[in-house]
Amino acid sequence: MEWAKAQGFKCIMCAPPYAALDGISRLVEEYDLYAGIHNHGPTDKLYKTTEQCWNAIKDQHPNLGMCADVGHFWRAGVDPVNALETFGDRVHNIHMKDQMEVGGKEQGIIGEGNMDIPALLRTLKKINYNGPMCIEYEMHPENPVPGLKASLANLREMCQAL
Repeated sequence: MEWAKAQGFKCIMCAPPYAALDGISRLVEEYDLYAGIHNHGPTDKLYKTTEQCWNAIKDQHPNLGMCADVGHFWRAGVDPVNALETFGDRVHNIHMKDQMEVGGKEQGIIGEGNMDIPALLRTLKKINYNGPMCIEYEMHPENPVPGLKASLANLREMCQAL
């Protein structure tokens, strides 16, 4: 936490064991930082469902919340809109991506996959989210730039339509 604070970070992402949550909660308060628990999809044993995530953070300091990876929620069969509504002001970071199928790993360009990205954006607006959004595009690792550019363009267009 000292290092993160010294670097000027506002939020750190983590996927801690449950036993570490109380300690992280104390540290985010002490250092006036945010920590977002990052969910990792269908194989995530600790943070797969909305309920698991909410139960982990609900009794902790408000600076301990979620780094909500909407694509991982969707792949795990979790409604990401419902998850965002549940977490509300405890969403401290968003990992935005578009997925092709529940359970699968194949991503699409944001706005060209099967997730309802406009509904996610409306929900972020509804919960007054104004934090960072990380665009994730892991297809074509040899040259992801065209997919990232298209994702950003589509995302901008959807945001302007809100």
